[in-house]
Amino acid sequence: MKTKPYIYIIDDSIFNLKSLQKKLTDSLEGFNIRTFNSTNHLLMTLKLRKPDLILADYVLNPSDVSKMNGNDLLLKIRELSPQVPVIMYSSSADSVMQKRLIDNGATDFIALDENFISKIGDLCKQCISKNEA
Repeated sequence: MKTKPYIYIIDDSIFNLKSLQKKLTDSLEGFNIRTFNSTNHLLMTLKLRKPDLILADYVLNPSDVSKMNGNDLLLKIRELSPQVPVIMYSSSADSVMQKRLIDNGATDFIALDENFISKIGDLCKQCISKNEA
């Protein structure tokens, strides 16, 4: 029997975490959705259980003890789990930042705009099915 895919979401905004969790729970039946608002908690959990996908905000809480931004976190994730797809997102549409994230191993980047919630479910399905192939 195949286990349910796991998706980890990290964001410093509780509102974004709850919105994403609801959207993905509604649109991705049979998926386990786990949310994090701390980079350290995500990285510790990642050492114990590898997810099928990680969604990560680029702008993370500067008061977090790790002081990581999304690119720093991406590099740490790649050290621990080079095969896990990582979709980065941000309200900034900075093309230099997007290129750096892709160059550093992000599977994809999606702008946190008015279309984000409607696009994210399909993008998650695509990434997970591509990774399973």
